[in-house]
Amino acid sequence: MLISRPNRWFSIALSVSAILACATTTARSETATLKGKFVLDGKAPAPEKIVPDRDKEVCGKHVLLRESLVVGSDGGIQNVLIWALKLKAPAGEKLPPAVLNNKDCHFIPHVLTMQAGQTLELKNSDSVGHNTEGHPKNNPEFNVTIPANGMVPIKNITKPETRAFEVKCGIHPWMKGYVLVTDGPYAAVSAADGTFEIKGLPTDAQIEFQVWQERGGFVKDVTVDGKKTTWGFGRFKMKLKPGDNDLGVIKAKIGGN
Repeated sequence: MLISRPNRWFSIALSVSAILACATTTARSETATLKGKFVLDGKAPAPEKIVPDRDKEVCGKHVLLRESLVVGSDGGIQNVLIWALKLKAPAGEKLPPAVLNNKDCHFIPHVLTMQAGQTLELKNSDSVGHNTEGHPKNNPEFNVTIPANGMVPIKNITKPETRAFEVKCGIHPWMKGYVLVTDGPYAAVSAADGTFEIKGLPTDAQIEFQVWQERGGFVKDVTVDGKKTTWGFGRFKMKLKPGDNDLGVIKAKIGGN
């Protein structure tokens, strides 16, 4: 009686293919994270209070401050934008809406990042009506009225912008914010303590980043982890290693400080 034996070479080929597939999957899963902390190089300005002159019965209940340069007690700069240039999102990624809220008579967040093709939801959490007006360069402008506790979606933001564009409320002129539209999800806004983190970055090529802040524009004069340098137009390049890539403390001169 004949007994068939497994094909030895076929088994070896399968094993090699499995190893290669595993190696490829592992390589693809190795991504980088860029992080750091923006700190003001200079004296922080005193917070400037806003006195509402419209809908005082609602807006007057809140402490409203100018947000063009927000600095924490340890010098950390809030709302600094940092993003990767020309780095597209993974194909087929389904994006939830990006939400810009009119709340307590100011925009939350003050600086918002979103991707090209993502819906921008203009929300109103206040008991009074708001108007949100935006003037991007590469996408259609918008100017909509949002009723109290309402929402208006903007669905035609399909192209990345070279810089953040301003949004404002025509009813309450002190209300101002910014929206940055990028190619992919590789962008961050610094937190209240100045820290930021961008996850999921590739490790196989040099990446160019750009940095912007409302009062100072593109961040150029910096001291990165103790070393003074100049970022032309707020740009710098890095090739990242898998895992964390920490720039450390980034001392930045902002708006003459």
